[in-house]
Amino acid sequence: MPRASNGLPLLGSMVGGAVGARILFLYCMGSFVKQTDSNTSLTLKSNELPKRLPKFLVLHNEEGKLKNMSPFLIQKHIYTFAGNVQSIKKMKSGDLLVESSSLKQSEQLLSITKFGDIPVTVSAHASLNYTRGVMSSDEFLIVSDAEFVSELEAQKVIAARRITLKRDGQIIPTRHVILMFDTPVLPTKITAGYICCDIRPYIPNPVRCFKCERFGHTKTACRGSSALCPRCSEPGHEETICRKPEKVCFIKNHASYSKNLSQMETRERNSIR
Repeated sequence: MPRASNGLPLLGSMVGGAVGARILFLYCMGSFVKQTDSNTSLTLKSNELPKRLPKFLVLHNEEGKLKNMSPFLIQKHIYTFAGNVQSIKKMKSGDLLVESSSLKQSEQLLSITKFGDIPVTVSAHASLNYTRGVMSSDEFLIVSDAEFVSELEAQKVIAARRITLKRDGQIIPTRHVILMFDTPVLPTKITAGYICCDIRPYIPNPVRCFKCERFGHTKTACRGSSALCPRCSEPGHEETICRKPEKVCFIKNHASYSKNLSQMETRERNSIR
């Protein structure tokens, strides 16, 4: 497996591979070469989603009473309406996430309006019923996003967006296209025209906290006691008035949000062409 100077595999060897490989892929696509804002996510509005029975459903009570409800009672109520489901999990909000085992069971779960005396609403989960994958091919550089959706509709593609790069003020289309599938299980291959294309998982850029400057959570969910300066990583002041030297990372000094990692930039740019 080819590797970069820091010991991590290059792009050509990390299609849907290990965790470290996936992180580097995002590093290449999101940091060394700037992506245009239109390609950082691929979502649809609720009124644009296909009308079908979802596999993952959320049970919600406006007063949050499900949060303090007995697990035994919850299981009995769901079994009464739909039998044995695939799984039941309690979310941080107190709502219940239910995974159905069949379309008939999804229909039965959607009919629930009460748990005993507790009124509940049942809706499809916002993201778990859909998957996103990336296809890469030079053969489709002239194909528009709309054409991908219309031609691949039979293979459950409901949205498409080409990844573009921004260099020297110019937007450059790449061979990589993000596809959203109307299924909770991502297919490994699709047939586009006469070409069989591999599909690898799409992993978006990691979430960065603007309070503690760590990755994996947002500012609103941060448990840190005080905000840190993104330049020197010390508390007590804003970045605009910081005069301390930037922290060293990859041999170069830069802030936590910097995308100017020139030590590796050239090599990784070449690997994604």
